[in-house]
Amino acid sequence: MTKEKERISAKKSIFNNLTLIDLSKKISTRTSGFNKLKYISWADAVAEVLKKYPNDFNYEILENEEGKPFFYDEIVGYWVKTKVKILDQEKVMLLPVLDGANKALKKEAYIYEVKNKTNPSQPIKKNVEAINIVHINKSIMRCLVKNLALFGLGLSLYTKEDIFSDEEITKIIEDYITIKQKEELLKLIEETDSDEEALCRIYSINDIAELPIKQFSIMRDSLIKKQKAQNENI
Repeated sequence: MTKEKERISAKKSIFNNLTLIDLSKKISTRTSGFNKLKYISWADAVAEVLKKYPNDFNYEILENEEGKPFFYDEIVGYWVKTKVKILDQEKVMLLPVLDGANKALKKEAYIYEVKNKTNPSQPIKKNVEAINIVHINKSIMRCLVKNLALFGLGLSLYTKEDIFSDEEITKIIEDYITIKQKEELLKLIEETDSDEEALCRIYSINDIAELPIKQFSIMRDSLIKKQKAQNENI
């Protein structure tokens, strides 16, 4: 295998490994304007990645020229940036520092107007508070979670955002088993009291989620055969 093919294979493996993690029990919601947004905490996100890559995961909070963990422009406001590295894959993400209504926070508080549906001639005035270090800190950790989504973790939470094109997602995951197929194999492994780590070594993978789709039937049929043999000996 060439180095380029190894790199692509590693990229697919990381993406598939992280996108198949079940985060349903870790999802929370918050209201932003008229929308309810789903999210997972940065602590849960980091913990899930560390389970898969305890020795190959690092992240960095990027700083401006003055060594401060944020960037600023008088017109657009503040933003933060993080950098994540898993194995040899490295990605950078930026996130604007916003308030609960998704308005840009700036040095000074300011007022903006929204349409008044009951009285269009009298727009409603709303306040945006001045930025503080708490806003910066929260945005950094949200940026980190979004950064991890670039590698596949919790990607479904950002389905309305242009992190990946449909073609890129399809190209990355089409060669690997689905979540349901992974769950089917794990159930068979448990029911047959099989050694998951041994199976991974046999199929040259680090995790069941990394199993190529073309080998799914082979592993499943082998486990079903073992299960039938065990039942016959009862």
